[in-house]
Amino acid sequence: MSRKQEYISNRQRITGEAHKNFIHRADLGEDFDADSFYETLTKNVTIAISISGGGYRSMFNGAGALMAFDSRTPNSTNTGHLGGILQAAMYLSGVSGGSWLVSSVVAHDFKSIYVLWNNPSCWKFDRPLLEGIPHIDFSAEQEAFNNRGGPKFAKRELSIEHNDHYENALIKRKIAGFINDKLKRFIKRLEKLSKDGNDENHTHQRVLEYKQHEKIDLMNNTFYYSKFDAKCCNATSSNVTKAFSPSNKGIKSFKNQTSLRNKYFGSRGLFSKGEVTWDTISSFYQNLHSQVTIKKLAGFGITFTDYLAIALTKRLYLSSSGRLPDVSLEIPLTYSSTKTLESFKSYEMPLPIILSNSRWPDVIATNQNSQILEFTPFEFGSWDYYLNAFTDIEYLGSPVFNGSPVFYNQQNQPLCVSGFDNIGFITATSSSLFNNVLIYIWQAVTSAKKKTSVAMSVILYTFGLGKNFERISKNHPDYAILAPNPFYGFTSSNSDEDFVKSPNLFMVDGGEDKQNIPFYPYLQEARNVDIIFAIDSTSDMRGFPNGTSLKATFDRYAKNTNMPAFAYKHSPESKLYYHSVFPNVPSSTELVSKGLNKMPSFMGCHLQDYPERKNPTFQRDLHENHTSNLWLPPLIVYFPNSPYSFQSNISTFKLSYSPEEVSGMLTNGVNIVTYGNSSYIPYYDKCIACATLKREFDRGSLGMNRKINPYTFSIPKVCQKCFKEFCYS
Repeated sequence: MSRKQEYISNRQRITGEAHKNFIHRADLGEDFDADSFYETLTKNVTIAISISGGGYRSMFNGAGALMAFDSRTPNSTNTGHLGGILQAAMYLSGVSGGSWLVSSVVAHDFKSIYVLWNNPSCWKFDRPLLEGIPHIDFSAEQEAFNNRGGPKFAKRELSIEHNDHYENALIKRKIAGFINDKLKRFIKRLEKLSKDGNDENHTHQRVLEYKQHEKIDLMNNTFYYSKFDAKCCNATSSNVTKAFSPSNKGIKSFKNQTSLRNKYFGSRGLFSKGEVTWDTISSFYQNLHSQVTIKKLAGFGITFTDYLAIALTKRLYLSSSGRLPDVSLEIPLTYSSTKTLESFKSYEMPLPIILSNSRWPDVIATNQNSQILEFTPFEFGSWDYYLNAFTDIEYLGSPVFNGSPVFYNQQNQPLCVSGFDNIGFITATSSSLFNNVLIYIWQAVTSAKKKTSVAMSVILYTFGLGKNFERISKNHPDYAILAPNPFYGFTSSNSDEDFVKSPNLFMVDGGEDKQNIPFYPYLQEARNVDIIFAIDSTSDMRGFPNGTSLKATFDRYAKNTNMPAFAYKHSPESKLYYHSVFPNVPSSTELVSKGLNKMPSFMGCHLQDYPERKNPTFQRDLHENHTSNLWLPPLIVYFPNSPYSFQSNISTFKLSYSPEEVSGMLTNGVNIVTYGNSSYIPYYDKCIACATLKREFDRGSLGMNRKINPYTFSIPKVCQKCFKEFCYS
């Protein structure tokens, strides 16, 4: 048994008991004997939770949902509440902003959201994610994130349909114009600062030199060193931060101008508020730069994602000393080291999954053919037909070819790398949309007619950016890079694409293919998931979701014949029929017109809701004579972001929140998944309990459970009422 299988097996013992307790508390009526029904189960009920992308908005909505689902939250197990679902969940996944929540919960050893929020040493969001960057807060109408492809700041286009291209271009111009307006005053201030202070151009400074005085191209990430030089691994902070030294010409003279420093970086300055000063900003980027440069010196290509990774680490994760990590962590937390946490060793933590997309530069991709990959504490890879393989995540960064190490020592032992799977880097890889914001700011500032200021030059140079952006853009700094590619030369793959032919693996935001809700990990037969609780904080329409992500995933599985199918008998005596693994979902227009964007919905209630597939080219082994082993795809419980108690359509790119805003978002997140704490429908908690049992009910009625007579089986009356109320068909 693999370590992953061992974890799942042990976790199931905990989830099974937690689910049974939840069903007992829900009390489904006199016509349902929970204990007797549990004796007939074909397997443990497998629950998964999905957190969509959407920056901090998604993180806080998702955190509110986890608070509601967590039996450790005070009063969450009272009548009408949903406490215990988190304890009964096998999987927890996030994409983009949703991955911020997943990784933060993991890094804090699966402490409850209630504890994290009430402990200021754990979560503190009133400081911006990126110091010194002006606040960019799109209005809901201007943002339209993920609407028909969403705004894309870089050159990546997602759709091959003409109308989508046209719409995407319009949105891009609209967003670009908005940012330009917001930065106009910012640039003028920088120019004035440059005239009043020191106008020396620092974009050609030497950030770090070898002993041979060879200048390092920080953004040259299109290769990796074929050997790891020991001297490159001995870099210290003293020799990687020279550009920020007070003795550096230009920086020193600027810092000595107290009046100017206070004017632009003081409590009322342009850059930020409160106690943030130029010293704070300088220190922030100095720290980012020193850590990222060490990775470069170790032989790995870097991009903006590496800087975002350190910034996220400073805001989302607790340091080993028990305080916010405003200085570098002594021991970087890796995703694989999650297995050493107490909550993981005791099997209390749902298996965390973070998603990202692989995208080759200048290659057009759609939601139907995008390459989705997942990170767990055990492995990294993809279930899809183009790869259908995984690698041990602990050894990411190791040079391999066709799964075998490339380098060996004198004792003929393979040389492998560990520590590449930094949890901040993996989280940033899933949310690399934010790289485009940094790139656009760079373009806006450096396109000013006058020279940029010393301050902004240094900040931007930190990110490896100079005047010659076209040269840098060829190195694709807006992508995350996994180099060496762990699947390089993989001959067992069904793919003939660059995925296995390139020594580098380029990764982008996990929501860039419009599949902004991580359904993908749970549509795999091997995981046998029964129900997905999907929290959608996508900004499709005025900052709220309209089901675009649902439709994108539906199209992927309905239209791509390479996607998996499932088979079932429409009745105990019928033949097998093949169907898509994702159910019919409402169009954006229908979802809004029927008010489904303001309430929970159950999707896939009826197996007839799954489109029939003729001769699927990719399917699991299906045996017509063993119907008891047939797999049914999961029911989807869809929770769209809606303003129950707080105006929660806050911009994806809002990078700081006051305590009051966070509290408002968390409370609203609780209300989203509890339907106002069951205030709209008094028996709502029973409906959620029924939803978790739906696939077991289906297996009983279809003759897939040999312990149940399909001709006499019936589901509880309250569940029938619930399905009529909440099922979309």
